Amino acid sequence: MKNSLVEATKGQFIEQKDPVTGAEDFSYFSQEVPGLYFSLGVNKKGITGLQPGNHSPYFTIDDNALDEGLKTLVYLTLDYPETAK
Repeated sequence: MKNSLVEATKGQFIEQKDPVTGAEDFSYFSQEVPGLYFSLGVNKKGITGLQPGNHSPYFTIDDNALDEGLKTLVYLTLDYPETAK
Protein backbone atom coordinates (compact mmCIF):
# COMPACT_ATOMS: atom_id res chain seq x y z
CA MET A 1 0.00 0.00 0.00
CA LYS A 2 2.92 2.30 0.61
CA ASN A 3 3.81 2.02 -3.09
CA SER A 4 0.31 3.28 -3.96
CA LEU A 5 0.77 6.24 -1.63
CA VAL A 6 4.15 7.10 -3.12
CA GLU A 7 2.77 6.85 -6.66
CA ALA A 8 -0.31 8.95 -5.88
CA THR A 9 1.67 11.73 -4.21
CA LYS A 10 4.85 11.43 -6.28
CA GLY A 11 6.61 10.71 -3.00
CA GLN A 12 5.69 14.06 -1.48
CA PHE A 13 3.81 14.69 1.72
CA ILE A 14 4.39 11.22 3.22
CA GLU A 15 5.47 11.11 6.85
CA GLN A 16 5.56 7.86 8.77
CA LYS A 17 4.41 8.49 12.32
CA ASP A 18 4.24 6.44 15.48
CA PRO A 19 1.21 4.14 15.72
CA VAL A 20 -1.96 5.63 17.20
CA THR A 21 -5.13 4.07 18.56
CA GLY A 22 -7.50 6.21 16.51
CA ALA A 23 -9.83 3.27 15.91
CA GLU A 24 -9.33 0.53 18.45
CA ASP A 25 -10.97 -2.19 16.33
CA PHE A 26 -8.93 -1.44 13.21
CA SER A 27 -6.10 -3.75 14.27
CA TYR A 28 -8.53 -6.66 14.40
CA PHE A 29 -9.89 -5.96 10.92
CA SER A 30 -6.39 -5.72 9.47
CA GLN A 31 -5.54 -9.17 10.84
CA GLU A 32 -8.02 -10.57 8.32
CA VAL A 33 -7.49 -8.27 5.32
CA PRO A 34 -4.66 -5.91 4.39
CA GLY A 35 -5.37 -2.47 5.74
CA LEU A 36 -3.95 0.99 6.07
CA TYR A 37 -4.85 3.68 8.57
CA PHE A 38 -3.73 7.12 7.52
CA SER A 39 -4.40 10.75 8.25
CA LEU A 40 -4.73 13.48 5.68
CA GLY A 41 -3.19 16.82 6.58
CA VAL A 42 -5.53 19.58 5.46
CA ASN A 43 -4.21 22.82 6.99
CA LYS A 44 -4.12 25.80 4.68
CA LYS A 45 -0.63 26.90 3.64
CA GLY A 46 1.04 29.15 6.17
CA ILE A 47 -1.05 27.92 9.09
CA THR A 48 0.95 26.09 11.74
CA GLY A 49 0.24 24.53 15.09
CA LEU A 50 -2.88 22.82 16.28
CA GLN A 51 -6.06 23.79 14.48
CA PRO A 52 -9.71 23.06 15.27
CA GLY A 53 -10.70 19.48 14.42
CA ASN A 54 -13.28 18.41 11.87
CA HIS A 55 -16.09 18.39 14.45
CA SER A 56 -15.54 22.06 15.26
CA PRO A 57 -17.49 24.90 13.64
CA TYR A 58 -14.09 26.64 13.25
CA PHE A 59 -12.59 23.84 11.15
CA THR A 60 -11.05 25.00 7.86
CA ILE A 61 -9.49 23.01 5.07
CA ASP A 62 -7.21 23.52 2.11
CA ASP A 63 -9.36 22.41 -0.84
CA ASN A 64 -6.25 21.13 -2.65
CA ALA A 65 -5.78 18.63 0.17
CA LEU A 66 -9.16 17.12 -0.67
CA ASP A 67 -8.03 16.61 -4.27
CA GLU A 68 -4.84 14.89 -3.10
CA GLY A 69 -6.76 12.77 -0.60
CA LEU A 70 -9.27 11.65 -3.20
CA LYS A 71 -6.52 10.83 -5.69
CA THR A 72 -4.72 8.81 -3.02
CA LEU A 73 -7.86 6.83 -2.19
CA VAL A 74 -8.40 6.09 -5.90
CA TYR A 75 -4.85 4.77 -6.24
CA LEU A 76 -5.24 2.63 -3.12
CA THR A 77 -8.57 1.25 -4.39
CA LEU A 78 -7.27 0.42 -7.86
CA ASP A 79 -4.13 -1.21 -6.47
CA TYR A 80 -5.95 -3.15 -3.73
CA PRO A 81 -6.57 -6.39 -5.67
CA GLU A 82 -2.83 -6.73 -6.27
CA THR A 83 -1.98 -5.71 -2.70
CA ALA A 84 -4.41 -8.19 -1.18
CA LYS A 85 -2.76 -11.24 -2.80
